[in-house]
Amino acid sequence: MKKNSPKMIAALAVVSLTLLAGCTELPGKAKVNQESEQSQPDGVEQNLGEAVKQGLGQAAAAVTQAAQDTADKVVAGFKEGSITKELQVSQTIGSASALSIENSVGAIALRAVGGDQINVKATVQSYKNFNSEQERQEILDNAEVSVQTSGDKLIISTHAKDAPKKDLWSWAQRKYGSSDFSIDYVIEVPKSVDMYQVSNDVGEIQLSGLQGTYRVSTNVGAIHISDATIAGKSTIESDTGSITLNIATLNEGSSLKAKTDVGAITATLADGLNYSLETASEIGQIKGAAKGKSTVGNGGPLVSLSSDIGAITVHK
Repeated sequence: MKKNSPKMIAALAVVSLTLLAGCTELPGKAKVNQESEQSQPDGVEQNLGEAVKQGLGQAAAAVTQAAQDTADKVVAGFKEGSITKELQVSQTIGSASALSIENSVGAIALRAVGGDQINVKATVQSYKNFNSEQERQEILDNAEVSVQTSGDKLIISTHAKDAPKKDLWSWAQRKYGSSDFSIDYVIEVPKSVDMYQVSNDVGEIQLSGLQGTYRVSTNVGAIHISDATIAGKSTIESDTGSITLNIATLNEGSSLKAKTDVGAITATLADGLNYSLETASEIGQIKGAAKGKSTVGNGGPLVSLSSDIGAITVHK
């Protein structure tokens, strides 16, 4: 049987917190229930409905933050007493124009740099809670980070030295029956790269100064996008975790869709940009923009911000 991993425990923590939130009286609920028993003039039911939604939104925001904090604490707890190995690789990218990375547990940070060389630093931390000291060291000794080229795509992965086509988690799980470690990435990518496919199961994602098409997703963890130039059809999605966007440029013909299941979205768009804006939140307040569709400046690329549970804030 597979031993519990930080990924599994973090996910369970999120579910537990969400269930507990359902057992807690929501802000304003008692007051709304009391007033609803009385005779009300026309339009009051709608106002009460909005009050309930706002109360649910506030509770959801608290649950979201608690879920993120708990996941962070779970991973941090496992890292106490862990052993660490830092891996690095640098190489020229040739004609490659896309980057792809998939991670299970850990943080991912990408930033744009000049030149034609990609630099990758991967920090592997093996936890004390599960494998023996010897097995933990063997995992680190066998770990290697590489940048492989497939067509025009750079594929970044950490794997065992003798199994470059299998990620390190799968290899360790098969060899030792456990894969309880995290990998943090810091990646410097040339500005000529214009497609980013970044996914993470548990952990934060940060992208800074990149221009191109974004395909970014995480299961549990916040996503931060700063100084971004959006080109092509871009999507940024988080199951549980906030999304923070700082958009410098929206190229003609581009679009940006940001969505969370549980988590707030904060979007800052540079002055002078022309775009069409669409916002939607099932449970949560929308600030700085009208709900639904609106036009900013002369209109243009579509920026869609949606959350099932979580507030949406727009700065423009």
